[in-house]
Amino acid sequence: MPTEKKTMRYIGKIQFKSDDFETTSATTVEDILELGKEGWIEYSVAKINNVEYHCFKKPKRYSSYVQNA
Repeated sequence: MPTEKKTMRYIGKIQFKSDDFETTSATTVEDILELGKEGWIEYSVAKINNVEYHCFKKPKRYSSYVQNA
C-alpha cells in the first residue's frame, strides 16, 4: 500500500478539540485574502442579515512559531 494511503488512514482518526485552534472571522474580500496569506484555513461561511461571515481557524501550536519566527 502506498505511503499516502497509509497516512490518510490515520489522519482521519485524529480528534481535534476546539481549543486546539485559534479562530477569527472576516467579512471583506481584502480581509479574507489577508487571512489566507497568513495561513488561516476557512472552515465555515455564515450569512446573517445579508452579510457573509467567513470563519477561519489556525492550529495554536503553529501560532507561537509564526510569531517568533
